[in-house]
Amino acid sequence: MHRLATSNQSLYVDVLQPNHYVPNSKPLSPEELDKLIDPAGETGPVVKRLFPLLQQKSVELRQQGVNFSDQTLVFAGCSEKLYVDPWCHFNTEGNRILCESISATVLKMLDVDRADIEGQTAKDG
Repeated sequence: MHRLATSNQSLYVDVLQPNHYVPNSKPLSPEELDKLIDPAGETGPVVKRLFPLLQQKSVELRQQGVNFSDQTLVFAGCSEKLYVDPWCHFNTEGNRILCESISATVLKMLDVDRADIEGQTAKDG
């Protein structure tokens, strides 16, 4: 996706979303602990095993020039209920928090892209 986007002069950002099974990613509310964690399910163990691998891969992707935003800790300071099911879907507030964080990342990308364009124009001018 990164190569396709950049070959078409488009911005691209890859995002690793938050997941309530990632250790220390969010202080879970009593309701989230009671209703949204499936202690017998396979999701928790899979997430706990694979997310560290995804986070490590994100480092490699960044080194290759891919815009990658690890958002797994974006809810770390939020104690209110943000998840709506055992599969890491968010309520409106969770979506708002994540959207604001991703938007900040995209705005930084646009600033860098604008600076590159202005620098190239100055060279050509």
